[in-house]
Order: sequence, then structure tokens, then C-alpha cells
Amino acid sequence: MLKSLFNDFLEDLAKDAVKLINKFLVDLMDIALNCQNYISTKHLIKGLSLSKVNAVILKYAIALLILKFVQKGFSIYILQSDGDPDHDPIHILTGFCQAVAISVTFLGLYTPLVNIFETFTKAILTAIGSKGEIEAIKDQFLLTLFGNGITTVLLFIIFLIIIFLIYIQIIKNGAELMVLKFAIPLLSVGLMDSDGGSFKIAGKKFLQMGFTCTLQIILLRLAMALLLTGHVIWSVAFGSLALKGPKLIQDYLFANQGSGLAGKLQVASNIRRIFAH
Repeated sequence: MLKSLFNDFLEDLAKDAVKLINKFLVDLMDIALNCQNYISTKHLIKGLSLSKVNAVILKYAIALLILKFVQKGFSIYILQSDGDPDHDPIHILTGFCQAVAISVTFLGLYTPLVNIFETFTKAILTAIGSKGEIEAIKDQFLLTLFGNGITTVLLFIIFLIIIFLIYIQIIKNGAELMVLKFAIPLLSVGLMDSDGGSFKIAGKKFLQMGFTCTLQIILLRLAMALLLTGHVIWSVAFGSLALKGPKLIQDYLFANQGSGLAGKLQVASNIRRIFAH
């Protein structure tokens, strides 16, 4: 009777541990992709309204777009000192309209993009969990924490340090993404240039950070599962790999493939291979 109660207690403890881990990781994902919510909505800085900040940036960005539009039109078709005066002016007007539309609607468009990354990550976290994992955690729970001597304790401390470093790294990435998000109205001025200007770089950066966050969360989930099932060395290895998530994404998915169609096809091929596996 007591043994059955104790086993049920350990099983409930293992289930609660998995639920807490998944909740912690989902919260980390949200911090990375919606850092501004934690600064304003969560009242880390009371009275701060980032929506007002965005409104100010948007107002000046629209003024800058109008100035750039007038300047390009004057330089090309009046002074004829920049570009081809025989070039159809509809292209400049189209770029101007695109830049204005993106500046005004980007924050609204950002939410569906974030939902894609969050839904994908949650689905992976759910797929990782299993009844076998719960049983393994239940069988190894006390042994993992207390039964393997000082070496395991030291490795466990190292793993906690890795988690802390990843947490700081994700907050930093979230802050960088927040700055980039508010800068989009200003960067959209580049859409009036033939090469897309800084906006092209910003779009690539958004995707890179989204994939990086997803990869880090998945690797950290695997590391925690390995830790709770008694494989401490493996968990430290996976945790260390999670720390290198940004470099992995940069080297593999967003490596410099050159410009033009060939570069775009190479990046698309890399993304397809990731999801094919």
C-alpha cells in the first residue's frame, strides 16, 4: 500500500516536473519574441508605454519616407544625377507605397509570424514528452538528485549555470528583436532602393532569431529530459549545444550564400531540409 502510494507520488512529481519544464520553456519563447510585453504589460518599468514610443517612431518614419520619395524623384527626373530618367516612375511610387504599408501594419503582421514559431515549438515540446519519459523520470528522480555522489552534483550545478546563461541570452535576443521591431518603420525606407536596403537585412534577422529561439528551446527541453532521467553528462552536452544555437543557425541556415536567385534558393533548400527531417 505504502509502496503504491509512493510510486504514485513519484509519478505525479514527474508529471508536474515535465509540465513546469514545458511552461518555463514556452515562457522563454514568449520573452524572446514578445520582450516588450514583459517590459510594459508585466510592469517591469511602471508607466512605460511602448505603443507611444512606436507612434513617435512611425510619425518620423513616414516623414522620412516622404522626404526620400521627393529626393529620389527630384534627383532622377529633375537633376538626372541619380538613376535612369527613362525609368518608369511607377517603380519608385510602388516602393514608397510598400514602405508606408509595412511601416503602418508591421506590428499587426508580426503577431501571426510569432504564432507560427510558438505553435511549432509547442508541438515539438509536446512530441518530445511521452509516458516512457515519465516512467524514466519516476525511476531515476531520487537517484539523479541524490544518489550518484559529488560528481553528479557538480554536473547538475554546471547545468544550472548553462540554463542561467541561456536565459540571459534569450532576454538579450528578445531585447534585440524588440529594438529591430520598432526600427522597422525606419528601415522600410530601404524598400525604395532597388536592392531593398536595410529592410532586406532586417527581414533575414527576424527569421534567424526566430529559428534560433526555437532551436534553443528544443535543445534545452532535451537537455532537461536527459538530466531528469539520470544522464547528466549528456544533459550538459545538449545544454552547451543550446548555448551555441545562434551560431548553428548562422552557419547552417543563414550562411552567406551570395546574393541573387541562387542565394535565395539555397536558403529555401536549407529550410526545407530542416523540416524534412
